[in-house]
Amino acid sequence: MAARSQVKDFQEAVFCSICLASFNDPVILKCGHNFCRSCITQYCKDSKTSPPYSCPQCREPFREGEFQPNRDLRNVVEIAKKFPEPRGKKACEKHEELLKLFCEVDQTPICVVCRESRSHKDHAVLPLDEAAVDYQVIFAFGTHPSPDTLEQSEQPSENYKTSNVI
Repeated sequence: MAARSQVKDFQEAVFCSICLASFNDPVILKCGHNFCRSCITQYCKDSKTSPPYSCPQCREPFREGEFQPNRDLRNVVEIAKKFPEPRGKKACEKHEELLKLFCEVDQTPICVVCRESRSHKDHAVLPLDEAAVDYQVIFAFGTHPSPDTLEQSEQPSENYKTSNVI
């Protein structure tokens, strides 16, 4: 059991905090935080401020182009991809990424790559754990959740925490 937890921790350590997927061409900022090169570049382009930009994790200032490739992390990501997924987590059959989002239009779990694809680009999506809470409320009350109901169900019950819903 402890080994499974360690594998899960190891796999989660190789995820970009911007796209929530495993690192793709990881780069490291001077502050020590890592991101996918494309994610941090897009973050700079989308920023409403002029350089220097703030690290998305610690707000330390940096300039575009100051980040360096993190080859060691890239190698670790490749090793992590060889481990089986933790039980209860499913991967997208098309992109082999974890299903972390829920498309409300198609009523299906999707990965972050699917989210950017043409088939889901303009669809409303939720983090999968939020959708699980919403649908738990729908099943319990037979109706879509009201803001009051959602607020009350924000903290999952003990049964929900230990079950493998979705």
